[in-house]
Amino acid sequence: MSKLTFELDDAAEAEFYKIIDYYKQFDRSLSHDFIQEFEDAVQRLIKFPKAGHPYLHQTKRILLNRFRFAFSIRCLLSMT
Repeated sequence: MSKLTFELDDAAEAEFYKIIDYYKQFDRSLSHDFIQEFEDAVQRLIKFPKAGHPYLHQTKRILLNRFRFAFSIRCLLSMT
C-alpha cells in the first residue's frame, strides 16, 4: 500500500520557524493561526495529492489563504 508523507527539509523548516517568529512579534495568536493554516494546507495536500499548482523542478506551489506565503513542495510516495 502506498502512503503520502510530508516532511520539511532543513532550509524549509528554518524558514517556517522564521515566519512563526515574525508573527509572534505582533501577536502570539497570529503565529498560532499561521501554524494552523499551514497544517491545514498540508492535510489537504495529503488528502488530495493532485492539488496545488505545478511549479519548478517537479514541485507544486501551495498558497495559504490568510497569509501572504506560498510553499513549494515535492510529493514523495512511500511504499508501506
